[in-house]
Order: sequence, then structure tokens, then C-alpha cells
Amino acid sequence: MNKIKTILYFFLISLGILFDRVFCGVEEPSDSAKIFYLGEIIIVGNGMEGSTPFQQDAIQQNEMMKQYLLNTSHALNILPGVNISNVGGRNESMVYVRGFDLRQIPVFLDGIPQYVPYDGYVDLARFTTFDLSRITINKGFSSILYGANAMGGAINLISRKPSSELDYEFLSGIMNSGGYNYLVNLGMNRQSYYLSGNISKSVQNSFPLSQSYTTTQNENGGERDNSYRSDLKYGIKTGYTPNETDEYTFSFMNQHGEKGNPVYSGANPLGIVRYWRWPNWDKISEYFISKTVFGDESLHNGVLVKTRFFHDKFKNTLHSYDDASYSTQSKKSSFKSYYNDDSWGAVLEGVSRILRNHQITIASYYKYDIHRENNFGEPARTISDAAISAGIEDVYLLREDVSLIGGVSYDLRKSLEAQDYNSKTNTLSDFPKDDAHALNIQIGGIYSISSVSKVTFGIARKTRFATMKDRYSYKQGSAIPNPYLLPEYAVNYDISYHEMIDARGFFKVSAFYNDIRNVIMQITNIQGTLSQMLNFGKARYFGAEAEFELNPIPFMNTGMNYTFLKRDNISDPGIKFLDTPEHKIFFYTTILPISTIDVTLGVEYNSPRYSTSDGLYNAPAYTIFDVKSSLTLFDHVLINFGVTNIFDRNYCIMEGYPEAGRTGYLNVRFSN
Repeated sequence: MNKIKTILYFFLISLGILFDRVFCGVEEPSDSAKIFYLGEIIIVGNGMEGSTPFQQDAIQQNEMMKQYLLNTSHALNILPGVNISNVGGRNESMVYVRGFDLRQIPVFLDGIPQYVPYDGYVDLARFTTFDLSRITINKGFSSILYGANAMGGAINLISRKPSSELDYEFLSGIMNSGGYNYLVNLGMNRQSYYLSGNISKSVQNSFPLSQSYTTTQNENGGERDNSYRSDLKYGIKTGYTPNETDEYTFSFMNQHGEKGNPVYSGANPLGIVRYWRWPNWDKISEYFISKTVFGDESLHNGVLVKTRFFHDKFKNTLHSYDDASYSTQSKKSSFKSYYNDDSWGAVLEGVSRILRNHQITIASYYKYDIHRENNFGEPARTISDAAISAGIEDVYLLREDVSLIGGVSYDLRKSLEAQDYNSKTNTLSDFPKDDAHALNIQIGGIYSISSVSKVTFGIARKTRFATMKDRYSYKQGSAIPNPYLLPEYAVNYDISYHEMIDARGFFKVSAFYNDIRNVIMQITNIQGTLSQMLNFGKARYFGAEAEFELNPIPFMNTGMNYTFLKRDNISDPGIKFLDTPEHKIFFYTTILPISTIDVTLGVEYNSPRYSTSDGLYNAPAYTIFDVKSSLTLFDHVLINFGVTNIFDRNYCIMEGYPEAGRTGYLNVRFSN
């Protein structure tokens, strides 16, 4: 009831603003003006605001809308170095970045950690893109301001900020199989304050399988069984800007998700068939961010102080059933599981240019995580950690054409509580606790060859602490916990060349090499048939990326990116790394026959990827084609329509979990 009241209250205020202002001829904001810059974490090349971020890729909201990229995993997938993955056993959508998974390249919202405290992952399919202005990604070399665990880089989801006296956006859309989307986004920005609110929902009753899909014992084709999902999200943002340099803002976001878990339908006789449903995948984020300048605005005789205070709550419920009827829970494999996690944290930054040609940032970071879990009828057990990080970062303008970037940080993780549950006696006891610490150090540079071309390099030693699940999970009775795991660490090397091609496009090429040590791996037969997580592994990930975008003629825009990725398990070459293809190509061409219409052909190719660590089962190579169109009417109405997987290719990202066949969609958007 409180949730409904909140939504209704928001809409009453929003509609009042809209009817008061919609016919007043207010100035139309640009997409770039709607970016919430206070939520960004960037390293600039010459230490001055307005400079190009160092080794950062981004995708903008306008592109996400036109490309029909409704969740963050699909949006990230079109960037070089990124591979989408499907954790089929949990129906979670994730990405790998240059071989690193989401535990090693964490996800942030406006610089606030979003990953689940227990296992370090987050289901990116639950994060829709409706309320985002852009998504940024740093690979290998990332700011120390992100805090602990950014071993492979960082992903930051940037929210929106109203930029005019009235911002409004309404969207409604439909898709195959009874799916639909809607969005209402309203805001206003006055001289010294701003206010915005949004609500969105994305629903899919099921998704269609390809007509060439061969039926199996667990999947009869047509509509994918138990593939429903529903994601409702609403939020508010309010800010105070007393002058040109200072800003204070509070944001609140509430997500409610539900999803089914399609069963395994592959060829592996050891594949586990799970009849799972998630009636709740809920998340609440509330955070305060501020920026205050003391002294000189240029910071040559002043200091910029930035703070972040946040609370994040994650609750989910998992129901495991006896069979495909999803009606009974009488078998030993059936259960009701409850997670209830909280994170509290604070970040304090100080930035100054008091030293000539230097921009120095000093930061401290604190995060407290608590995880509670239980099955129905059992007592809840608790695990809690505290993470502390402190560091310094310096951007040094050596010459007008050369900048150097250095940073060092120290991380500490304290294990505060870790409860064990004995199902035979129905009692709780304490696990042993162990603290861990880690050192991160990095250096990079930019050489501007000309006004349109540059070379960048980076070397970064970054770390990741073992998650609560790594240390304390019994893995449903098949493993021995290990509280004494050491941090993983990687030394990441990167060199890139970037060139602007007049005003028509750009070309970029990168090579990278990541040397990973203390890799946390599951080692079998430690005690009888039981396994254990150990710091056993050494690995290397290396490869290259190439990307270009061109406007060869006025009414055509074309682009492509290619990723080569090789992941070697040095410790045990017989154990294969999963879920990443060696080759990936993304190509698109957009044609504008007239100024108000554009048609885009998109092509994506992925080479095979392993789905089991013995290498016996994999997801075959695939190529899919999409056609997407946009029609603009009266400057305020945008109609998006198209077909994804237009040739109805039968393919999978993980063996045994087929993806959607041909799917059509239509969206209508009204905005300023």
C-alpha cells in the first residue's frame, strides 16, 4: 500500500507540473544536457574539466533508445571488448569485459555500488535503460575513486538530470508474445534547484523460439516455457544548486522484478533441470551526492570536495518446484529461499590543482555489507563485512601534448560476522573470520600526436576480495567453506590509438594483456568428493579491439567493432574458461532517406564459446541480423519499430538455453 501511495503521489505532482508548463514554449533540452554529471567518475587526460575521459567507452541514451536496447547488458554488448553472457541456471544476464566477469568489473549507479553483497554479481537484465542518460565503462585502468574490487575496470550507469524548465517524456511500446513497455519521465530545472521523477515498466510474458528449434524432452518449442519477466522501476531526484560550482542532490530508486527460469534443454546428460521462479527481485537505492568548491573556482588555490552517502537494499525470493507444473514443493530439491541484503557506504573526495600542472585527488571509501539468508522454516543466518579504501590519484600535464596519470590505493576488508547453519540440529554457530588487505597501483599516459589523434597507455595492478559466497558457501552440500581466501590480483596492460576522421567519424584500435594471479578456483576432491575454493589459479587474458565509425555520404552512417579475446588457464589448461567467444564482430549501417526517417541494419557475429569447463559442450558460432527504424514527427514524437533476429536464427549464448527467435517491436515516444 505504501508503494502505491508513493507512485500516486509522484504522479499527482508530475501531472501538475506538466499541465502548468507543457504549453509555455519552454526551451528544449539536448540529450547531453540531461546527463547527471555529478554521478560520473572519470580521469581526464590533461587535468582540466571538459577533457576527454581517459580510456573510457560510453553509450548514450539516444542510441540505446534507437537501437531498442532495453536493459544494460544488451546496451553494453554493442561496445568493443564486451561479451554478453547468460547464466542459464539462474536466468541472469551478465557481461564479460576483456574476460573479466562482474565480480571483477563491478557495476555502479552514479558511482554507487550496485552489485549484490553475497556473491558480487548483479542481474543486468533487471536494470532497464529507460531512466539512464549514458553508460560508461573503463577497462583495466579505472579511477581509484571506485574503491575496492575494480580488478578489471568498472561499469557506471549514469542517471538523468532535468535541464530545462520542463522536461517530459512518455513512452509506450509493444513486442511479440504479449510484451509491453511504458515510461513516464517528468522534471524541471529552475535557477537554484531541480526535481524529477520517473516510472517505467517492462513486461514479457514469454519469448518466441526460432521455428528451426528442435524440440527436446524439456522444451517443446513455440514460446519458451517459464521465460516470463516483469520489471517495475520508479524513482525521484532532487537537487540544490546555490551557485555555478556547488551542487547537492538526493536520489531514490525502487525496483521490483519478477522472472521465471527456463529449464535446461540441451544435450549434456549432467545438465541440471531446475524448476525455478523468482516472485521477488527487489532493490531500493537511496543516495546523496554533493560537490562543494572552497576557494578559487579553478582549484589552483582551492579545493573541490565531493561526497557520496548511500544505502542499498536487495531482497529476493526463489521458489524451487517439483516439476514443470510449478504447483508443488514436496521433493528434497524443492524449497523457498530468501535473501535480504543491505549495504551502507560513504565516499569522500578532495580535488585540487594547487601544484602547477597537477590535478591531485585524495579519496577515502567505506562500505558495510550485511547478508541474511534462510530457507522457509529455517532461522536466518547473517554474514557481514566492512570494506575500507584510501587512495591518491594524480593527473600531471607534462607538456601540452603529454599527460601522465598515476594512482595508488590501499584496501582492507574486515570480516565482522559469519554464521553457519546446521540443518540436523537446527542451530547457528560461527564460522572462523579472517581479514584481508590489498594494494592497487597504476600509471598511464596520453600522447596527443595531433589535434585529431592520440596514443594512450595504461599499466594497472588491481585486486578483488573473495566474496561472501566464495568463502562461506557449502554449494548445496558439495563443498567445504574456506574463510581464508586471499585477494585475486591482476596486472593489466593496455595501449590504444585513437584518431578522429575530420567531422565524419573516428578510428580506434587497442591491444591488451591481463596477467591474473591468486585466481579463486573450485578445486575438486579436496576431501573425498567434496570441493573447495582455493587461491590456486594463474591465468592470462589478452587480445585486441578495433572500432570505427564513418559518415561516407551525408545520408549514411556506418560503424563496426571487432574484439579478439584469448583466455588461457595457465595453472590447468584442461579446465576451460566459460562464456566468452574468441571473436566477436558488431556492424551497423544507418541510412536516412529523409531527415525524419532512419533505417539501421545491424549484424552481430560470435564465434563458439565453452559452456562446460571440460570443453565438451559449447554454444556454437552464430550470426544474427536486426533491422531497426525510427520516424520523427513534429520534433516531439519518435516512433521506433523493427525486427530483431530477422532471419529467425536458432542460437544460444549458453548451451542448453536457446535465445529468442524473430521478434518484432513498436515504441512511440513523446518528449522534448
